[in-house]
Amino acid sequence: MKKNFFRLLIMAAMVIGMTAQANNALAAVAANAPIINQATMWYDDGTGLQSVTAEVTVTVTLVPAAPVLDCPVDQTSPYTNPDTQHTYDYTLTAASNGPDDYTVDAAVTGSTNTTLTIPGTSEPLVNLAPNPIRLGATITTSGSTATIIAVPGDSGTPNGSINDIAVNDYVLIGTEVRQVVAITEDATATNYIELDVALPAAPLAGVGVYEQVTFTVDVFSGLLTAAGTDVTVDFDVTAENTNADSTSCSATSTFTSGVAVLTKFVRNLTDAAANTTGTGGQNFTIDGNGGLTYYTGGVTAAPSDVLEYVLVAQNTGSAPLTSSQVNDVLPIDYVDFLGGQYTGATDIVYQNDLAVESYYTQATGDDNGQLSGAALTVWVGTGAAFNTGGSIPATSNVKAIYQVTVKP
Repeated sequence: MKKNFFRLLIMAAMVIGMTAQANNALAAVAANAPIINQATMWYDDGTGLQSVTAEVTVTVTLVPAAPVLDCPVDQTSPYTNPDTQHTYDYTLTAASNGPDDYTVDAAVTGSTNTTLTIPGTSEPLVNLAPNPIRLGATITTSGSTATIIAVPGDSGTPNGSINDIAVNDYVLIGTEVRQVVAITEDATATNYIELDVALPAAPLAGVGVYEQVTFTVDVFSGLLTAAGTDVTVDFDVTAENTNADSTSCSATSTFTSGVAVLTKFVRNLTDAAANTTGTGGQNFTIDGNGGLTYYTGGVTAAPSDVLEYVLVAQNTGSAPLTSSQVNDVLPIDYVDFLGGQYTGATDIVYQNDLAVESYYTQATGDDNGQLSGAALTVWVGTGAAFNTGGSIPATSNVKAIYQVTVKP
């Protein structure tokens, strides 16, 4: 009886030890891995030593985990039209111990100076197909090399993937991302995943092999409410598995806005006394002539006097003004355009936002200025060309200058 008692104690200790070992291992075992346990009984039936065996297979279940979502930085760019777009890049990585389905959603959480509503118009667009997307995952066993990764079988008929990891997939192993170039399948034995580039070292058993995908999210400005004030759009991107374990990223898109202000100044170049009643005066240096004051009103003129006009196109906003041009219709019943008055016998002076001058003619097509009938047009800003407006930087101004003669 005492021997039997001790045998029971030993068997109980073995069972307890096996149970503890199994629980520890399951935390680092791939889902769908077959745990095959075989027991052998030895006995003497009078004819000699005999044995019988019994076997049971247990399949490891999925242990869901929240996916990993790499979050991008905020973006800022000029507002150029309703629903100006920012595109954000994301990386989604599986984190469960086996295949799982992940759903990615995006939603606006706040906005300023725009018609966007929450939820409502111009919601962010997730560019991921399919969505939900199934990502594979497994856990290494012993026997890996730097390029051939040993993993358990997935208890299924060979189907071109191991726990939904297939050729051409990208996987994260430790901190290294690699592409799968080949797999070797066996439902119940060790399987192998071959990588395109060797890892720094062969992974030990118990290291996760997680599929990884990239996708983009388009975020829109909506319609600008007030020019000169930035549009901001706050949004969240959330990835969730089938167990509702989720990971979120928050970001802000800023769309800067420019404000155009056009001011027209004039000076009587023939009669200085005609400027003494001028209002809104400002000094300009034009074609090397400095110290003269031009006015927004109050200047007088007599027949045959020469008037010089300065058109100041100003951007008082926080973003560039694009496609910029200045148009001026001359009152030709009272004045004649006076050409050939500037450097090189040119007709129009243009000053960019750094006060660097260019000289244009009134002819059509040879430069950035033209006079067509009574309509004077100057295409202004960085990158401007004939018939193409340029960009005026935030808080900057450009100028167009020309002369007329009052008709006798």
